[in-house]
Amino acid sequence: MDEDVYRDSLSAWKGLSEFGGLELDARDEELVDQLRIELDPEAWSLEVALASASTDMFLQAFFRVIQPFSMMFRDVLDFFEMAGAREGQSQLKLRVENEILELQHFEEFLEHWSLLQN
Repeated sequence: MDEDVYRDSLSAWKGLSEFGGLELDARDEELVDQLRIELDPEAWSLEVALASASTDMFLQAFFRVIQPFSMMFRDVLDFFEMAGAREGQSQLKLRVENEILELQHFEEFLEHWSLLQN
């Protein structure tokens, strides 16, 4: 199986955006601007900021920007754990746009996030 290897920050961002299903002109627009500011507050676009950033700089900035979202996931998971919910019917499913997220999705995200933070 042939997998893409992104060797610069712009192609890494484009790959991540496509793979992650980001909506850059809609709900994720604020993420784009926060990332641009984190990389280069003087850049007029994210593409310009990415052009002068290494992939390492991009990834560090990206994880700093999404950290509040991971904290939100942690809070949701804590809520379910405190309630003793390990499995359930549709009442434990969360619809975000067209995606249905279950407790397992939060747990997997947080597990991966924790590994990246260490």
